[in-house]
Amino acid sequence: MILRPDKPKCSIEYFYVPALNKSVDSHSRLNTTLNFMVRFANPNRDLGIYYDDVHLSVSNNNNSSVANYTVQRFYQGHKKKAKKPGRTLPLNNKTVSRAVLPNG
Repeated sequence: MILRPDKPKCSIEYFYVPALNKSVDSHSRLNTTLNFMVRFANPNRDLGIYYDDVHLSVSNNNNSSVANYTVQRFYQGHKKKAKKPGRTLPLNNKTVSRAVLPNG
């Protein structure tokens, strides 16, 4: 029997930056933490996947790096889905602050 594994699928399911939420109080508008959920799906019927560390990079529309995050290595069984929460601060708070400020 020849196994032809399918590639795993990875996506960002949820992304939230409190500082960008203009409907909350001003204290929360100072919180530039990036909160997100990374979703992994293993489509293989007969094979599990051992992931090494998964390095994520968040960039803005100018391709400037905003933040980095690493999902620690893990095993995912066959036909399984996994959700990995992430939380990190931006490399430079000015990047997020510019998006929040009225003249930004």
